[in-house]
Amino acid sequence: MIPFIISLMNRDRSKIGGKSFLSIFMLVALFLSNLPSANAFSISNSIAKEPPLSKHLSVYLLDLSSSVDHQVVIAGLSNLRNNVANVYAASDIDQKIPASSYYQWIPIRGSEANSASLPLFTEEDDEALWSAVRLVKGKSNQLIVLKKLQERGGLWSQLMTYRGLSTSNCMSVAYQSLKNPGLSGETFKVLNQNICSTALRVRSRFTQVQTNIQAFTGPNPTKATSGTDVLGTIRKLENNARNSTGLQRYDVIRLIFVSDMVHQTAQLDMQRQFVAKSAGEACSYGKDLSGGSSGFDKSLFQITIYGLGEMKENNKNQKSSIAANEKLYIPLRSFWDCYWIEKGLKLPQGEFKTLSSFGDDD
Repeated sequence: MIPFIISLMNRDRSKIGGKSFLSIFMLVALFLSNLPSANAFSISNSIAKEPPLSKHLSVYLLDLSSSVDHQVVIAGLSNLRNNVANVYAASDIDQKIPASSYYQWIPIRGSEANSASLPLFTEEDDEALWSAVRLVKGKSNQLIVLKKLQERGGLWSQLMTYRGLSTSNCMSVAYQSLKNPGLSGETFKVLNQNICSTALRVRSRFTQVQTNIQAFTGPNPTKATSGTDVLGTIRKLENNARNSTGLQRYDVIRLIFVSDMVHQTAQLDMQRQFVAKSAGEACSYGKDLSGGSSGFDKSLFQITIYGLGEMKENNKNQKSSIAANEKLYIPLRSFWDCYWIEKGLKLPQGEFKTLSSFGDDD
């Protein structure tokens, strides 16, 4: 079409009427104005610069006091790791369905100063994987790589569950998974390196969590905490929620407590004080300590508690430990029910779960 128009324009103008030449000129201008720009061509030949980001955030608050059974928590952590391995299982690039969630963890220790949020799998990790795929030339190849990376049992899942993954063998695993698109050369090498870098970084975080659990709660602990500041951790979370604008982009933020929820500090020791309280007294106390207007938006935040009242049993006197836990559970449950209701975050019956079920359906 373009050569034909150009040939018309290059003819001897003396043989073309003024009106006819003007008509041809307008035809050329109209044709050129409807051509896609260079930028449009480059965009159509590549996936978007940013992935469709998840609207869900799951924050795990892990109790590192010695009263929690570390073996049960570590087993649950393994299940959580499997969830991260399958975080893309339902994603769909064509329908812009993102990763199922992003994940963070917060250790509950003896003071709220230790309650900083630490990453497990974040939007930055999601974006890093997406950017790695964009290095591949051609949108069709990029989509093939994304599918192989994200599908159930795909490369991401393999890298999260592979035993003894290292910098060297990760490249081999990635190569075997991605070689079929016909990729080769330096770009293919860099693609594998970038994917492995993200995978190893995420895996190292889970190792850090497990190390912390074992160091504080294992049979031979190497670290000690001065108590369990559950209320202080919640207070800090609430202040962050009240002042953070970055949380506004989420549709759901789940706060998942993996703890017996027995607050123990110099100011308040629930284990000692709650045994003598009735359910009604504990409820009133929960309302008092909940305090004022909540920083947790009830349309955004959801609460789940694993292990309420399940303090680690004393092997020397197991029956006595079980009886003490059962006696403590009633006022403890009443306290936390009323505490969260006062904040506008009523917990349905199903959101109080046993510690052994941690990770099963997160």
